[in-house]
Amino acid sequence: MAVSEEDLKKLYKEKIEKELKGKIEEGVTEEYLTSEYLQFKKEIVPAHFTLYEKGCNLAEQTLRIKPDPKKAAQYQEDINTCHLNITPSGVVSFSILFPLFIAVVGGIFGYFIPLLFGEATFFFVLFFIFQP
Repeated sequence: MAVSEEDLKKLYKEKIEKELKGKIEEGVTEEYLTSEYLQFKKEIVPAHFTLYEKGCNLAEQTLRIKPDPKKAAQYQEDINTCHLNITPSGVVSFSILFPLFIAVVGGIFGYFIPLLFGEATFFFVLFFIFQP
């Protein structure tokens, strides 16, 4: 007598439910992993933010840009996969503000450095503003 795949799934699902003393939904739910995962993350993952996380959080505080709802879900999934402490709006804000920051700082740097050497030129200013 052959056992079907559905019967095997049902059998092992019941066994797991019995061991966990609860009902298992399709996929993994936060209900079963939240406290253990947070404890693991607190102990294993370093507490300091990465430079990228700091930049995203600062950009979100400076200029909050909401992403497209479809893309926001994908961004959140990617953020969760990477275990980053950021939000989708922080990612979008950072992606806008960081290049603007580089253009402004580079333009200022490009303007004042040639003045120190006696040659005033707008080449570096234009280079940083219209960077490829």
